Amino acid sequence: MKNRLEVAREFLMENGVIFIQCDDNEQAYLKVLCDEIFGRENFVGCLVWRKIEENASTGGTMKVTKTVRKDHEYILIYEKIKNMFISNKYMELPNFLGNYKNLDNDPRGDFKAGSISMKGDKNSNKYYEVTTPSGKVYRRVWRVTKEEFMALDRDSRIYYGKNFDSVPQIKIFLNEERPVTPKSIFENLGNSFNAKEELSFLFKQSDQESVEVFSTPKPEALLKRIIEISTQKGDLVMDFFAGSGTTLAVAHKMGRKWVGIEQMDYIESITKERLKKVVAGEQGGVSKAVGYDPNGLLGFEGNNAFLYAELLAYNQSFEKSIKQASAEELGGLMEEIRERAFLDYRVEFVKDVLENEDFEALGLEEKKRVLIDCLDKNLAYVPLSEIEDNEFGVSEDLISLNRAFYGKGK
Repeated sequence: MKNRLEVAREFLMENGVIFIQCDDNEQAYLKVLCDEIFGRENFVGCLVWRKIEENASTGGTMKVTKTVRKDHEYILIYEKIKNMFISNKYMELPNFLGNYKNLDNDPRGDFKAGSISMKGDKNSNKYYEVTTPSGKVYRRVWRVTKEEFMALDRDSRIYYGKNFDSVPQIKIFLNEERPVTPKSIFENLGNSFNAKEELSFLFKQSDQESVEVFSTPKPEALLKRIIEISTQKGDLVMDFFAGSGTTLAVAHKMGRKWVGIEQMDYIESITKERLKKVVAGEQGGVSKAVGYDPNGLLGFEGNNAFLYAELLAYNQSFEKSIKQASAEELGGLMEEIRERAFLDYRVEFVKDVLENEDFEALGLEEKKRVLIDCLDKNLAYVPLSEIEDNEFGVSEDLISLNRAFYGKGK
């Protein structure tokens, strides 16, 4: 992870923030490694995501354990520069259900009376007198300015007790969302089973039951919370372990720009195909919750499209051919490798392979292993700096596309 996280840090903006998820097998080691790379002073916090919820369907996949049931994972948060990142509040319904009553017949329904006074500086503009309807006076430091208090009072959001002479409190209505500072415990944000259901439903054929598409997806609700507390519309979200594409899908639905990277083959059949469905307007996951409209939600140019590209393989293509070759095909392939592949500088291919009796005596799989070891791993893909080298045979169209993509042309 070390070299990948070092590169990740370089991508962060000055006020950028990174979220890194892991289970408790590696959490302690990852924290120490991240302290080294990002700086211990830039540690924002450790979130605990409850991935198995009580009373939630588990699809029959709950593991029986004789010790401790692991129903959570960790998400470490680091900022690029200390105190540059400020989390956003998010809207949430109150969760103290037992304490809500309609104490004064308010037409908006049941509410909880919460404190609106606090300890603080008596020299600030939040230290003032409040007179209750019964005439009783309270001088306190309040959580809002006097102008804000009066506006709340005019809207009947201040509760003075049943005799109208108690310390003023603010009404928190049961049916109204309110801004909440992110908590370190992430609950009720979907679970592992929900995430599989979301993805399976997205890919199921109309004439068959949904099937498991990806073994370890994350629920869209979890990524929605991370994105809403750390970014604004139009910001750039990057996921360089894109997996099934949940982060990218949610970022798109929430009006963020995004970059995703994945080295496994399923990026072609799962990640890319999922994002095509998102661009087409699929309404699963958090789509309705965020009001996703593919025709008008995003506020930047080229909003409802994405560019999919692959690294241009060179030695990687030879490695793939070696792995797939039969015994009969290997002879011709070895000659092509000698003529066209970039070989490790420590290898004398003719002497060590083509004219070596010990190599000829090896079995097929051992021969393949030796041939793969002969390839220069630094040229598995064509470097951008070498794209015009005739040895790679890159077409003018691809050269032009790369210049435009990397900002090196018009």
